[in-house]
Amino acid sequence: MRWKYPVKPWWEKYPDYMFHFESKKKRTKDYVPPKPVSGLSPSSEVLHNHIGSVVGEFYIGSGAGNYMLSDLENARKSIKIISPYLSDSFLDILFKKSVGGCNVSIITLQGSSSPGDPIGQKKLILNAVRQTTHTNKDLLARRKRWLPITLGLLIIFTIVFFVFAFFLLIDENILRMATTCMALSLLGFLSCLFLRRYIRKIRVNFYDYNFTFPLKILKSSKNSEYRLHQKIYIIDDEIVYIGSFNFTYSGCKNNLETSLKIDQSTEQGENAVEKVIQYFYKLMDETHLPQFSPEDCGRLYFWEDYYGLLL
Repeated sequence: MRWKYPVKPWWEKYPDYMFHFESKKKRTKDYVPPKPVSGLSPSSEVLHNHIGSVVGEFYIGSGAGNYMLSDLENARKSIKIISPYLSDSFLDILFKKSVGGCNVSIITLQGSSSPGDPIGQKKLILNAVRQTTHTNKDLLARRKRWLPITLGLLIIFTIVFFVFAFFLLIDENILRMATTCMALSLLGFLSCLFLRRYIRKIRVNFYDYNFTFPLKILKSSKNSEYRLHQKIYIIDDEIVYIGSFNFTYSGCKNNLETSLKIDQSTEQGENAVEKVIQYFYKLMDETHLPQFSPEDCGRLYFWEDYYGLLL
């Protein structure tokens, strides 16, 4: 289940108030991005990178991205994409390739936020982020044991209260004893009600989030000095497309765009392809650019059952 509107729980503001549970680290093949570091500029290798002279095929005009799409459909080993904007229909192509065994890596930019889509990349995140639930079974068993007990006590205190209220109407000579018992039963009822509410609020589920493939979503900020504007497509580590078109339907098929195709048919092309691949990895590992972590994406788009209401 997924939550449409993310709300930060109050116990995350006061973590020492509730029980703590440290889950074991999940050992999977999920991609774990490096932790971002704020307050520093990106490395010079990301800001300034001279590729040199290249020989390739140059396309200008409408449909400049059709050639890239054709090679992308025939990709066998890997697909690496740097594009600020992505179309949902084109993302389906990448997801199918990923399921078929092709290694997909994406670097993109935060889109326009909307209700239910705060980052503007909903389809990408829902398919690229994996939610793992860790349940504290000891706390869950303790809660399941105490909830029926408190419910039974509530029933008992309620019966006692009304029994003495009934006797008080029949015989006024037991006024002091009846009122004392009614007050004690009311106090016990309220205490059990508070205890039951506290037990229900014990957090038993904790969540981890991981990217299922290498993904970097950079934050879009007007105050940021550096903004992603590149469009680079690397196919099977053999073909590189560099141009002005985004990975969108209009960018690849309709808009008047430019595209340069570089392959390994020449020595210059081979060196250029290798340098572009190296640049892609450097940008993917760059930690000094504001970006969304798997936890950021997961908590904004996935519903979290903290109390184990569905268990």
